[in-house]
Amino acid sequence: MMEFPSKDHKKKCYLEVIKITLLKSDSIYFSNFNHRILSHMFRKVFRFYYDGFRSMTWGRKLWGIILIKLFIMFAILKIFFFPDILKRDFESDRERSNHVLEQLTNP
Repeated sequence: MMEFPSKDHKKKCYLEVIKITLLKSDSIYFSNFNHRILSHMFRKVFRFYYDGFRSMTWGRKLWGIILIKLFIMFAILKIFFFPDILKRDFESDRERSNHVLEQLTNP
């Protein structure tokens, strides 16, 4: 003979279903909510910089000078003044990594 669940058991099952449904919907809501906030913030920051650079007069020249100086510092100076010593002195990656490890761990 089959027993039917009690009213308390039905209530507990029903509350569990509601709880799971709320948890799922909350997580979906929060993930959509966070995505909307982040995309809105990204748009605001982009517009801020876009409008700022668009309305610049002499600031464009200054940014051009800054970008040229950065290119000189990181591209040209690296080629001429910072040779790859590890590649020159060691033949394999294992030798290079052992040398670096020894230099870092020795006082």
